[in-house]
Amino acid sequence: MSVNEFIVDPADQNHLLYADSIFTTVAPEYSTSEVLLGSTYRKLVLDKHDREIDLEQISSLAGSLPPTTGEPNIWDELLFQGGGLASPARSGQRGSVVFRQLMPLIPEIGRYACVLGRVRNRWYPANLLLQVIGAGRGQRGSQVLVENLGNALLVSDNDDIFARFAAQAFGSVEPLPTPVPFTSMALQEREARAFRGKPPPLIGNSPAERFCTDLEAVIRLKEQLTRRQWTVLVEAIIRLGLGTHLLWVCHVNASYWDFVLRAVQSGQVPTAVEIEDALWYSHRSTRPLLEVGRDAVPLIKQILERYVYARFGLNLLLHRLEDNNLSWPHNRTLGSAANANLSTPEVLRQFIEYVVTNRLSIEATDPAGWLRSECTKLLDQKLGLVKCEGGFTKNMLEFVRHSLGQIETQDPEKRSYDQSYLLLNSRRGRGRSSPLVIQPGPAMLILLVYICCQAQSDVPASLEDLRGHIADYGLHAPAGELAGGQVGMDLKKLGLVVDSPDAAGGRLLVTPF
Repeated sequence: MSVNEFIVDPADQNHLLYADSIFTTVAPEYSTSEVLLGSTYRKLVLDKHDREIDLEQISSLAGSLPPTTGEPNIWDELLFQGGGLASPARSGQRGSVVFRQLMPLIPEIGRYACVLGRVRNRWYPANLLLQVIGAGRGQRGSQVLVENLGNALLVSDNDDIFARFAAQAFGSVEPLPTPVPFTSMALQEREARAFRGKPPPLIGNSPAERFCTDLEAVIRLKEQLTRRQWTVLVEAIIRLGLGTHLLWVCHVNASYWDFVLRAVQSGQVPTAVEIEDALWYSHRSTRPLLEVGRDAVPLIKQILERYVYARFGLNLLLHRLEDNNLSWPHNRTLGSAANANLSTPEVLRQFIEYVVTNRLSIEATDPAGWLRSECTKLLDQKLGLVKCEGGFTKNMLEFVRHSLGQIETQDPEKRSYDQSYLLLNSRRGRGRSSPLVIQPGPAMLILLVYICCQAQSDVPASLEDLRGHIADYGLHAPAGELAGGQVGMDLKKLGLVVDSPDAAGGRLLVTPF
């Protein structure tokens, strides 16, 4: 494809080198936390795609379970009444049919529930989960984590009696596949393109790197909790990891494009250390993704606007080089490659060096100015994308706001059903104009305190340690927010902090488990 062809339709076409790079992820769509866990069950345990699930089967499910597991009226109570497996109907569901839902307590439920709407060609959130694991551990280092997660998701003799009862009943209708998929699952190289290419340091992780370590801590916790308690925490860590990783990829696009433009302008190539600092560390300090206590939607839209500009720019550059027979070699990738023996920051530095060497082929007099000008024209051409009113940015916004946001229920009395959210609709309204404040729910706070304490090992963890821990996810907590703000008050109510003279007048975290 030429530059001119790309300019005609920049939103739906990516250069092949861009599409297979650190700069891309699975294209996400609207999802909830229960959909994310249900999709994980289907990928790792059930070997089913989300598009195969028919929510209309739930209504007849009670009659299809063997009588030996209970009479249909008993299962009708367990499946559709509060206190059982029923998940409340979401507000804003369109159409004449309000589909029943079930909570993702056990893998077998993923055959019938934990998707949205009618049967259609749905996206597959579990593929994004694998990309996040690949970004955190690399292609070679991911297998153990995937296997550990898969084993933990299975219902075993150590699970509580209700989980075992439900698994036996559902399994009598359709047993789990043998072998279960995760036992032979290996990540593809492109699923690990965003891997740093070397172990992360002790301080300073990407969201994916932090997620992988924290996921291991949640897996270890399983034997101490009931199945429902544990799956709530699994939902919390998955929604946190996937949502912040997507925003981080947008941040990587924008930060790297800044490097490219400056290098083309000046002729000076940044070092690999400078690139690593900007891409893998700045989200912790100078360029956080989200800020506790603020409305998330404007912040997300700002990130997506910069992402669109960078995505168009990088594609434009790649096409321009190709038009001039100066393509970056097709056996090279803009990201991690298991056989390259180079860190990803070094690969990205080499590409900028290549662009600088050939910058006059972009435009003979002012290549940086030409790139900026053409990108601006493309943004003007696609204002709907810039404003997140259509196309891939709208889908990305919907994914982040609903995967991280509290599930809005039709019945106001069931609002507290979802406790593991990061974003709270502060006005408790259903309108899109209601602020989505970055204010972790009770289960999310319990998770954050637990994983922070686990990261500190035998050393007592403080509120300052918690600030540093969530900074890896790109979450900035302003001074005083964790101590005296709403989050600080919630931590105190939950008994997750205690005053301590050992914390230099501050507070120490109390591990919940």
